[in-house]
Amino acid sequence: MSKASAGNSKKGARTPVQQRGMETRRRLIEAGEKAFAKYGYHDVIADEIAREAGVAVGSFYAYFNNKRELFLEIIDEYTAKGVKAMNESLASFPKSKSQKLEQNIRKMMVALVAMHKESPALLKESLRMALSDEEIRERVERISGIVRQLFQEALAEVNKKLRRRDRESIAYMLYYASEGVVHRMALNEGEIDEKKVVRELSKMVASYINEKL
Repeated sequence: MSKASAGNSKKGARTPVQQRGMETRRRLIEAGEKAFAKYGYHDVIADEIAREAGVAVGSFYAYFNNKRELFLEIIDEYTAKGVKAMNESLASFPKSKSQKLEQNIRKMMVALVAMHKESPALLKESLRMALSDEEIRERVERISGIVRQLFQEALAEVNKKLRRRDRESIAYMLYYASEGVVHRMALNEGEIDEKKVVRELSKMVASYINEKL
């Protein structure tokens, strides 16, 4: 694909209300996700995304002001999918210390891995772009903030007496102790036994939490 800047920007991109418009916008998002993941943000132009989606380039600018706006939309969708998966895992988080904490921590780890493996190439491009683009960095960091908050809420269910400061520190450790490992496994699939790593990491985190509880 040819190199180009963010493309022509204009005001007035609309949100579709009719089925046909929603389908067109969805095709553009899916085409953009594939293109960004395969070629990288800077090597994609709006014309090529529109062509891949099977629509006129004018349709692209009807729904997105430029490719950057589309990229941000894709990151937001990625975040929403991940948060949904984490919520589903945390729904079965133990309500007391007597239940199997490690087993439930493992569920969270599996969900976290699945979230990052949704599109490894897109994840890699998002992390790369976050180094130079403040708004994209904020989007990426928002994911960690949301997941840490979910962890805090789950910990509060385990022990009502657990202080907020302790919940925050445990959630912080839980997320960042996992993030580096999860990123590595998502970006280098097959490099190591994923199930074994998740199992051992879950043991480590559960042991730490049990000390606090």
